Amino acid sequence: MDDKPYSSALSTGERVKASLDCIKTLQEHFKVELPIFIDDAESITSNSSSILTNMPNQVFMFKVVEGQNLKVEVS
Repeated sequence: MDDKPYSSALSTGERVKASLDCIKTLQEHFKVELPIFIDDAESITSNSSSILTNMPNQVFMFKVVEGQNLKVEVS
């Protein structure tokens, strides 16, 4: 992520993307696929969600949508 420190300089969306990249690398190395749970998914923008389409796993995304009731979407 452009050689920025993970802890302070990255946005939440950038940290999620970096974490997904690490997960993908480890899964390829160990030849396993496990479900992925992403909290704060509202921080992932549509133009940065391409990493999600490259994940072969089942992905659970938790995000806040103001003014809406809790709902579950299955895709």
